[in-house]
Amino acid sequence: MKSEFQRQLEALGFEKIQAPLKQLQENKTKPIVKKNKKVSKSTSLILKSDKDKRFRKRKVIQTTPLTKMEAKAILERLHSDNKSWGTQEFATAYKLLTRRNTILSYEQSKDIIRRWHRFESRVYELDYSIALFIISGIWISPLPRLKEGMSKQVKARCERRDINGSYNVWVYKN
Repeated sequence: MKSEFQRQLEALGFEKIQAPLKQLQENKTKPIVKKNKKVSKSTSLILKSDKDKRFRKRKVIQTTPLTKMEAKAILERLHSDNKSWGTQEFATAYKLLTRRNTILSYEQSKDIIRRWHRFESRVYELDYSIALFIISGIWISPLPRLKEGMSKQVKARCERRDINGSYNVWVYKN
């Protein structure tokens, strides 16, 4: 099948020349060059092959970012099979929820639970949540820490006993 360009060239009087197969094969062979021990390569020139390597198109896999609910479901689904812990899906879900790359071992998670089980502040600890997940397979996200102390504005309202501020001194007494 001829392209439009080829048809136009033939209309102008140009003819297609076919090269013999032997000439094509001879052009493809590379000449043998003697190798010297001291061969210096010039780094200032960019060779065509280097340019091709540099600008090679990479396969881009478009994935939608996981939500925390999806990551939690993935972790609970894949928890029972230890072989699935090495998969990419498990790793991305684990990293999203825990913000860590390494997965704790079973012994490490036992030690963490032994350390924290007496303290009420364990609900704020990420390590405790990770250890619970590894042992039980249920992800319980840690609670966010509340800001400690009162702001200057709240303290001033308490001292003035400002009725409009809806703050009372007895609420903040230790």
